[in-house]
Order: sequence, then C-alpha cells, then structure tokens
Amino acid sequence: TVLYHLGEVLRTDRVNMVLYHRKERKLEFIASYFSGEENRDEPEIYTLSDGMNSWIIKNRKPLLIKEDSVAECAKKGIRHGGKPAKSWLGVPMIRDGKIIGVLSVQSYGETNLYDDASTELLDLVARQVVVAVENARLYEGIARREIEKQKLYYSLTHDLLSFVTPITGYGEVIKRLSPEEMALRKDDLGDAVLASSLKIQRFVEDILLFAKIQSGTLTMHPGAVNLYQIID
Repeated sequence: TVLYHLGEVLRTDRVNMVLYHRKERKLEFIASYFSGEENRDEPEIYTLSDGMNSWIIKNRKPLLIKEDSVAECAKKGIRHGGKPAKSWLGVPMIRDGKIIGVLSVQSYGETNLYDDASTELLDLVARQVVVAVENARLYEGIARREIEKQKLYYSLTHDLLSFVTPITGYGEVIKRLSPEEMALRKDDLGDAVLASSLKIQRFVEDILLFAKIQSGTLTMHPGAVNLYQIID
C-alpha cells in the first residue's frame, strides 16, 4: 500500500523496497510497485556487491540520477543492473543508526524527474516505512516464539507422560499381586519404580536448567573435568 501511494505521489514507473540483512550481507527485494498495475514481485535475494542499492547501503546516503542511469553509474564506478532508467532515486532506510534497507523510485521514459525536494520526500517516507518494517519484524518474532513455545510444551508433555506411564503400570501390577507374589517381586518392582522416578527427577532438573538458561540466571562454575568420562 505504501509503495502504491508513493508511486502515485512521485511520477514513477517503478518503486522498490529492499531490505538489508547485515549478518548475511544480503539484499532482499521484498516489494515492488509498477505504474498502472497492481503487481508485486516475489522476494529476490542478492549478495551485497557494487550495484546501485549496494552503493546506497555502503555510503549510507541517497543516490540521485537525473538523466541516464547507465552513464551515471559508469561515472561513479557502480555496476548497473536491470533495465536502464532515465531518472532514478534511492534513499537509505535507517533505524537507530543502522541501515536496514533502501527505498527507490525510477522512470524509464522521463529525464530530470527527481530533485532535492523529491529526495526529501522519499527520505521522509523511508523513515515511516522503517518503523512499519521494524514493527512487522517484532510481531513476526513474537509469533515465531509463540509457535516454538507450543512445540516445546507438546514435547515436554509427551516426554513426561513417557516417564509417568510406567510407574502407573507398576502401581496397577502391585495392586493385583497377592502378598506372596509381592514378597517375591518387591525388589524388581521397587527397582523399576525407583528407576522411573529418577528419570522424572532428571527430566524436571533439565527443565529447570533450561529455564535458567533462557532467563539468563544460570551461574557458571568453570573447572577441570574428566573429558573421557563425559565422552564415555
């Protein structure tokens, strides 16, 4: 929607929104608007290189081309990619001092279409887009963590039942045994119940350990250990 309205305010044939993934040094074209069409490209991912969007990412400043994108890129040492444009304007999307992407507009048929005022307008829109992108990322992170929690709860419940079920079974066996039979089998049944109980105890301890790791309250005690014993 933002790109669509931007395409109406600024005379343009195409509007692009590109996200920058800093750790992977990747550019992701997440949305495009084409004049006269309601169209969106599928996300495309490219490595940060020497192209026009990469130039904006590296220099952290707008790139304004008024006449010939091919000729202007050649002057600046920028590798030109895609369809040549008569007018091209791109601005960085910056949040908390970190660049997260590029917002650009271009025209294939008109020269001198963008100027300093266009740059200021596009920069203003980019700031608003950054807020929307960050909010969307935050929401996606919350939704992803909620799904992970649900998977974890299911796994914990399944594992805990696998430990409790044998004890229930042993209890039913004990109830059916006569005193004489119980006297003969008490050691075996006692060992089995104890082993299952210890498994539950270790399982709960692991859950508590995991909770401490997640909350950042786990206290580390560095020291020498027998590595062969751990491997064994």
